[in-house]
This record gives sequence, structure tokens and C-alpha cells, in this order.
Amino acid sequence: MRQILLILSLFCAICVTVNAHANIGTGDGANTNWNTVANWSLIAVPTASCNVTQIYC
Repeated sequence: MRQILLILSLFCAICVTVNAHANIGTGDGANTNWNTVANWSLIAVPTASCNVTQIYC
């Protein structure tokens, strides 16, 4: 029972951590294309499960 609770607790902690980060569109890449990795604050193109904010000027 303790092992199950430990595994469940770790899983919940990972889920909360993953969802806590927002990927901000900075436009710092060579262009402002969505798929350009350098345009994002987390240096990763966002997926459907990401929180995204675009601040291109």
C-alpha cells in the first residue's frame, strides 16, 4: 500500500510540475514562425497541451 501511495504521489507531483510552465512566444528567432524553436521561451515548440502566450511586436 505504501508503494502505491508513493507512486501516486510522484505521478501527481510530475503532472503539476509539467503543467506549471508557460511557453512564451518571444520572436527571438530568425523569423516569427510558430515552428521555429528559438521563438519560444522554453526553447521548444509548444504542443496542444502547453499554455502559450505570444508577445511578438
